[in-house]
Amino acid sequence: MRERLDDIRLRIEKSLQEVERENYLARAGLKTDLNSSAIYDRFPDLGSQALVEFLRAHIEQVQASSEKGESLRKLKLLLMSAVDISLNNQIKDLRDQWWAIESRGMITLGEGNTTIPFSVSELAMMNELDRTRRGLIADARAQFILRELNPIHEEISRRVWEQIRRLGYKDYVEMEEGLQGFDLLGLHTRTEEILARTENVYLELLTWFVKKKVGVSIQELRSHDLAFLARGGEFDRGFPAREVSANVFGFLQRMNLDPSAHGALQVDLDPRPGKAPGAFCFAVRVPEEVYVVINPRGGADDYQAFLHQLGHALHLSYTSPSLDWEYKRFGDPSTSEGFAATFDHLVLDKIWLKKVLGLDQSEEYRRHRYWTELLELRRTCAMLSYELLLHRDANLIGKADVYSEFLRSAMKVRHPREYYLADVPLAISSPYVIRGRMIESILTQYLTENFDEDWFLNPRTGEFFKDLWHSGQKLTAEELARHLAYPSLTLEFLVDKIESALR
Repeated sequence: MRERLDDIRLRIEKSLQEVERENYLARAGLKTDLNSSAIYDRFPDLGSQALVEFLRAHIEQVQASSEKGESLRKLKLLLMSAVDISLNNQIKDLRDQWWAIESRGMITLGEGNTTIPFSVSELAMMNELDRTRRGLIADARAQFILRELNPIHEEISRRVWEQIRRLGYKDYVEMEEGLQGFDLLGLHTRTEEILARTENVYLELLTWFVKKKVGVSIQELRSHDLAFLARGGEFDRGFPAREVSANVFGFLQRMNLDPSAHGALQVDLDPRPGKAPGAFCFAVRVPEEVYVVINPRGGADDYQAFLHQLGHALHLSYTSPSLDWEYKRFGDPSTSEGFAATFDHLVLDKIWLKKVLGLDQSEEYRRHRYWTELLELRRTCAMLSYELLLHRDANLIGKADVYSEFLRSAMKVRHPREYYLADVPLAISSPYVIRGRMIESILTQYLTENFDEDWFLNPRTGEFFKDLWHSGQKLTAEELARHLAYPSLTLEFLVDKIESALR
């Protein structure tokens, strides 16, 4: 039995390395095609229902024996990896098709002949000062998604839901709760309370920003206007793209952290044709080979995205090489999300802005940044409601209207129905973002209390992080909170900080 389990681990790790490397090369623009299908085809047994059933049966045996504890926990993580591969194996061809269309597609603006690549259209829309042209880009994006991408997303959803049922789960929500071991519906109750609590301050600030920067009423506001407002391009001068790596690496070194994690972590900031927009972290081999890829779009967003992905990458790169395989690769995504959020929230910290970037930022900048923080929190809460509904009844009928209404209620702007699947990752993600924000608020509070307000310049903080990261993904979010002497996860610190900053 042990030999078979060891063989499964080795083969899963090999397949994950190949898939992650393929994704890295494609996103970085180092190859033109994404061909994950060929990789999954080389490991057909890893996506089989038989493997999942074998692991589930073995878990039941261990539960009935005296071998509980670490053995049971690692087996559950191994099952998680097998289920993940099984689902991805069902949609391998569709993921490759989706990547080809999204990365190469062109959109046409209005009735004219002006075309732009779909891959850069979101950034173009966010940066566009002319509201009419911004609307043309938004409409063209929506039509492209409806025509080219939604048929693929719809088929992906159907295949995933069918496979989940074949694996013996009632639905995606039951599967996720069973594998991760926390209450999604209980989390949803807490996020509904957050939406109610922050309603008035969000609407008040939205009204102010819209009147000042867009010049229309709330009733006339469209989602592309909201994206333009959140972008905050007027603050770009304080965040020069050419200095992002020097600024970030400088404060990490003062924390006694090697930004390269002794050669394990490589950062790609270079412009390149075919490079995907956004920022990404790819863990090809943990901890020996981790990549951060970013295609800058300008301003504080670049710094925040870079810091976020570095938080993930440093966590993975400083993982102990001797750690059990399961804890290197799988665990509670909320924990790593918490580390990433702790670093990316530095763009809101006036002491970090002053001491690291040399900026005496205006109150307007911090007011704007905290408003976008609240905007994103409310959006994620709304997406949790939508994801739970979408995946619980496994039915696409009427979901486009539900999606649009949930986001309108939270953000006060109706979002295009066409995005109802394109806006949802292939796996449930919003719970882990929210739980990661809980960890960030607790961790930042702990760091400030123990290493002072400029903890990001304190060498002792680096040693503290190394100790945490050494255990890889072994700690759940709840365990990490208790490790920091907080009895439970909470959003109170985060919401209190936002409300205080926006008063």
